[in-house]
Amino acid sequence: MARAALFDVDGTLVDTTYLHTTAWAEALRQSGHHIPMTAVHRAIGLSSGDLIEHLTGKEPDDATKTRLSAAHKALYAAHFERLHAFDGAARLLRTLARRGWVIVLVTSASGAELHALRRAIDADEVIAGTASADDVEQGKPAPDPVEQALELAGVPAENAVFVGDSVWDVRAAERAGLPCVAVLSGGIPRADLEEAGAAAVYRDTADLLHRLDRSPLAVREETDADGPDEPLGTPGSLGTAGSPGTAGSPNTAQSGDSATSPNTAQSRDSAASPNTAESARTTGDEGSGTAASRERSVPGGELPQGPGEQTAAVPRDLPDQQAREDDPWDLGEPGAATPDGSSGEQDADDVPDLDESGTGRRGAPRQGGAHPEHPVPDEPSG
Repeated sequence: MARAALFDVDGTLVDTTYLHTTAWAEALRQSGHHIPMTAVHRAIGLSSGDLIEHLTGKEPDDATKTRLSAAHKALYAAHFERLHAFDGAARLLRTLARRGWVIVLVTSASGAELHALRRAIDADEVIAGTASADDVEQGKPAPDPVEQALELAGVPAENAVFVGDSVWDVRAAERAGLPCVAVLSGGIPRADLEEAGAAAVYRDTADLLHRLDRSPLAVREETDADGPDEPLGTPGSLGTAGSPGTAGSPNTAQSGDSATSPNTAQSRDSAASPNTAESARTTGDEGSGTAASRERSVPGGELPQGPGEQTAAVPRDLPDQQAREDDPWDLGEPGAATPDGSSGEQDADDVPDLDESGTGRRGAPRQGGAHPEHPVPDEPSG
C-alpha cells in the first residue's frame, strides 16, 4: 500500500525561520507593535492572520491583516535569491522516494515564495505535490493543511508521517491523525516539541537521514505488507529511535534494541539474550544511549509558554582560548602552580637586570661584543 511523507518547508527543509522572524518583527514594528524577537520566532509557522492575533493579542481586521502581510512579504522577498536548503534535505526526499514514499510539501507559502523555496530544495523530480496556503481555509495548527496533503498523496493518515520543526506542525499532524517527526533546525527547543507530542526529535534533515532506518518512517515501511526493499532496523515504537550506525544489518539493529532497553527487547523477541545485548554494545554506536534519550516519545500536552528551559551547558572557554600545556607564552594565573609544583612567580633575584633599551642585561656585552655605552668606533677607511 502506498505511504506518504509530508514535509513542512520553512525551518524543516529550508533555512528560513529566522528570516521570517526578522521580516515579521519589522513589519509589526512599522505598524507600531514592538514585539520581542523571541515571541515572533515561536509564532513562525502560523498563518498570517493567526500569527498577528497571537502576537498582538487581538484579531486583526482585514485591512490590518493585508497591510502587515504585504509588509512581511516585501521584506522577506529580498532574500528569495539567497535561500538555501538544509544539508541532507534533498537527499532525504530522494531516498524516501526510492523507497516508495509519496513526497508532499505542506507550507503556508504560495506564488513566488513557494517557487523560491522549491528552487532552494532542488528536488522537484520527487515532489508529488504541495499543499499551500491557497488550498485551505485555515492554516496550522488546524489539521486542514495536513489533510489536504493526504488527499494529494492519496493515502490515509495511518499510512503517513509528517515531518516539521514547530509545535504548530506537531499539533496539526496530531489533529489529522498521524505522527509528527520533529527537527530542531527551526530553533524550537526539544522539550517544547516533545511536550507538544512529537513522535521523535532529530537535529535536522541530515540527522534524520542518517538514522532513517531507526525512525518512525522505518516503522511505517515495516508495517507495509510488501515490506521495504532494503533491510531496516526494528524500532520498538514510533517514539523510540535507535542508535545511529546500526542500520544496514537487521541482526545488528535488533541487538541495538536489546542494548538500549532490555525490557523492550524481551517483549519484542523472547529469544533475546545477554550475549545479544553485549554484541550490540560492542558493535553499535557509542552514542546509542544518548540518541535513545533524545528521541523518545512523550505524551501530548498543552502548548508551552515562554522560551522553554535551556539546559545545554555553555563551555567556559572556546578551544582557541584554551592555553596549551607546552605553550611557553602561557604564564597562567598569578600565583598558580606550574607542572613542576612551583608557584610560577619569579623571585626578585631571578629578574634580569635590563639595560635602558630593554634588550639585554646591564653591563653584558651586546651581540658582536659592543656595549650600549661604548659603541665600536668606525673602522678607518683607508
